Amino acid sequence: MRKKAAVLGLVVLAACGGPADVESEVDPAQTTPTSEAEPATPTSEAEPALRCVTAESGNEFCDDPNDFPNASNYEQAREICGLFGVKEVAKEYGTEANPVDAAEGYAEGWRGSSRQATFEGCLDGFSD
Repeated sequence: MRKKAAVLGLVVLAACGGPADVESEVDPAQTTPTSEAEPATPTSEAEPALRCVTAESGNEFCDDPNDFPNASNYEQAREICGLFGVKEVAKEYGTEANPVDAAEGYAEGWRGSSRQATFEGCLDGFSD
């Protein structure tokens, strides 16, 4: 029984690469000690470029991942208001049937810089 255990131990030891106190066959000149290894250089991903559009007023609206998608809001408002026109947008939002009031009504639900982008997009859509 002892012989079987010893043989089994040698088989397991050989499968694991040998005893821990036996030197390996690696050439020390080809290895770098961990204390001399260069520190890992953090990889930084470049920030994506912001997509911007310029309104007829000259104002620029950009999609900002940390803020509002202003370029997208501008473009969507321009398309929708251009498609439906002043009368339909004014009717839908309960405003006077003029471009400024209708665009203000359309943009009312937005806040901050998105509201301005939506207002100007809608206003520009009316003039297309």
